[in-house]
Amino acid sequence: MRADIPLSQGFAIKRIAIPILRIWALFVLPLYLILTRVRRRKMEKEFGKIRKSRTTNSSFNKGVLVLSPIDWNFRYQRPQQLARQFSLNGYKTLFLNPTLHSSKGKEAEITLERYEEVLIGTIFLPGTSKYLGIHALSDLEAKILAPLVEEMLFNCEFGTSTILLQQPGWLNLAKRLANNRIVFDCMDDHTGFQNVPREFLDLEKACLELCDVLVTTSSVLAENMKVGLNQRSVTVRNGVQFGDFSSIQVKPSPPISKIGYFGAIAEWFDASLVEQVAVAFPDLKIELIGEVSDPKVLEKLRRYPNVTFLGEIAYPQLPTYISDWGVALIPFLVNKLTLATNPVKMYEYSAAGIPTVATALPEIVSAANDLEGIFISNDSEKFVENISKAQQCSLETLENLKSWAKTQEWSSRFESLELVIQDDTKVTVVVLMWNNADLTIRCLASLVNRGDYGNLEIIVVDNNSEPLESTKVQNWCESNSGQHFVFIRNDANYGFAKGMNIGIKRATGEYVVLLNNDTVVTPGWIHRSLRHFRLNPQLGLLGPSTDNSGNDAYVKIKFMMENWEAESFPRFAFRESSLLERNNLAFFCTFIPRSVIERVGLLDESFGRGYFEDDDYCKRVLIAGYSIGIARDVFVHHEMDASFSKIGNQEKIDLFNENRLRFESKWGKWTPHTYSMDKDQW
Repeated sequence: MRADIPLSQGFAIKRIAIPILRIWALFVLPLYLILTRVRRRKMEKEFGKIRKSRTTNSSFNKGVLVLSPIDWNFRYQRPQQLARQFSLNGYKTLFLNPTLHSSKGKEAEITLERYEEVLIGTIFLPGTSKYLGIHALSDLEAKILAPLVEEMLFNCEFGTSTILLQQPGWLNLAKRLANNRIVFDCMDDHTGFQNVPREFLDLEKACLELCDVLVTTSSVLAENMKVGLNQRSVTVRNGVQFGDFSSIQVKPSPPISKIGYFGAIAEWFDASLVEQVAVAFPDLKIELIGEVSDPKVLEKLRRYPNVTFLGEIAYPQLPTYISDWGVALIPFLVNKLTLATNPVKMYEYSAAGIPTVATALPEIVSAANDLEGIFISNDSEKFVENISKAQQCSLETLENLKSWAKTQEWSSRFESLELVIQDDTKVTVVVLMWNNADLTIRCLASLVNRGDYGNLEIIVVDNNSEPLESTKVQNWCESNSGQHFVFIRNDANYGFAKGMNIGIKRATGEYVVLLNNDTVVTPGWIHRSLRHFRLNPQLGLLGPSTDNSGNDAYVKIKFMMENWEAESFPRFAFRESSLLERNNLAFFCTFIPRSVIERVGLLDESFGRGYFEDDDYCKRVLIAGYSIGIARDVFVHHEMDASFSKIGNQEKIDLFNENRLRFESKWGKWTPHTYSMDKDQW
């Protein structure tokens, strides 16, 4: 029981409290509001360009972000060649160098240079200096870089983008840019490198799991990289920029005075084999072009007067240096690493009309089967013998080498690659409306502008809205004829289940998304969602996180609800893939694979206008052996009850109770939905 406070003491408390309250009201509260606004505006300034999404600007170009294994100004190979091809074919192209530099200040930055139309980015991070071919990008570094990269893509007017991941060391950044299509361009089997850190093998495996498309450069590599994760895979071999080497004139038969090799002189380079060549041909000058990373090679070969190390030569000067070679060499050890390689130099040697003598690597053997002028050697004696044979090649053979190389250009490799980076999995979004034309158009506009997905079908099912409302939405769909819209007008309000079923029956996608018209989707929502299904084959239903829901899909918006974009985009756009397994979803936005619909069936139309048809369907999906998930890396804004708000409260209560009884007659006592603040809340 509360004791009475003496009157004099009450006045004393009042005299103290009132000034404190005045100070709080005049100074503390305004300061708090100012700081909150400053913090919010800082967030808006930092992500304001991103929050409208680079996909909303129709003038923006399709883009590609190359996460390269080598710096642009290093040896000019596949990464630079493909980047250039993307650029030449209308793609905005950003090439990030894997050598990170320590910044002078406290802020991270990316500086840009330009080669033709390719943008080349160099990264500066506070207190960090490393090469991502040896040391992977840390999670903290990726957190810092991801918003910078995304903002740079916007500033440079990139639209729908593909991430070409070519080095496992970039993995943490790629995971945080998962709004985009991710292609793992796998050029090497890292298990074949000497002393490769276990970390890199794990990273390579994680790259295979993350990517939407797996590209390999050889048949052996394609077989080695199979992981059964349902992504598209294709072999796109290396190639040649034919015009860079075609000016070299083919030479008649011997005598020749020079043979040579260009490329990396590393652990896979067979110095003993070159030593035997030097001994066998003392009058032939052997030129070795490239950086020597294995000191044992220098130690073994420098004692031979006919062996010359020329060091690294810039790509534009290579044709000049090799123009007087009579034979070109690929003296590689045969091991797990080289068995999976597809040497770029094979194509470049051929474009120059120079016969090639190589060790027996599968990709070279395959080329040589139908082509004269490439000589395969199973041992050192055969290698030496083949150099003599190569010197006897006819002009016709050398010309045929050039003709073959012309069919192996990087432009044709780009065409093969471009085919597989298109969105092949068709997704149908069914939007059910009953009046609320403006709200519906806002939802549809977000699908068009933020879909960031190239194989999208949108079906609008109108549950007999008022004619003006219906016409307004239909006209909007017709004015956006670039999208694949289907507009269906029902002759009555059939309710949620039957209305959605009409859309599902019309849908042609491999995945069907049931989407309320009071939602707004965010960039990358489809790419991220489909990735969950690929990584979880038993996943039957998937919903996003949202700001309005009565279950675990709910996440609290910490600032002002009307400014949800400013918070949700930076909060969710750079997250790694994260999934909560649950027993039910609210069907405001739900992905359903076609295979699940075929097995489980349509929504139960006995639930009429709404309530419990989603709980019922979740039960059926679980019984069929599938799992249900909520994506914590996907956010979709939800107004909630936009249609039901137009009917009276008592009518809603009656409908809820009626359908609850219907549900419980099928499944037993209903367990109300709950939500909890899980560890993934920021």
